[in-house]
Amino acid sequence: MINGRRTMADAVEVVWRHQTYRRVGSEPYTRRDGTGTMLGVWRSNCKFCGAEFECRASDMAETFRGTRHCQAHRRPADRVRAPDPAQRPFTPIEVYDNDGARK
Repeated sequence: MINGRRTMADAVEVVWRHQTYRRVGSEPYTRRDGTGTMLGVWRSNCKFCGAEFECRASDMAETFRGTRHCQAHRRPADRVRAPDPAQRPFTPIEVYDNDGARK
């Protein structure tokens, strides 16, 4: 518990989206900014083939979002790319004062 709130570090087993995850340990992790934290290591079975796999999630989180598939059945990340700034339409920002009048 942190500040009276339950975190994932308190959990032993989690059911997320009708899939059961069992905690098998923790490991240290260094964030991009250089600060350290702990990740929980969780085991579950692939929803597609049933193979056992491991995933990691923050121990400090109050909620859980695990991976649902093994490495062989994960979908590649579909990243949304921002359009080229030169081709973005210009949208002016409208500013209003406290009375609701446009400045």
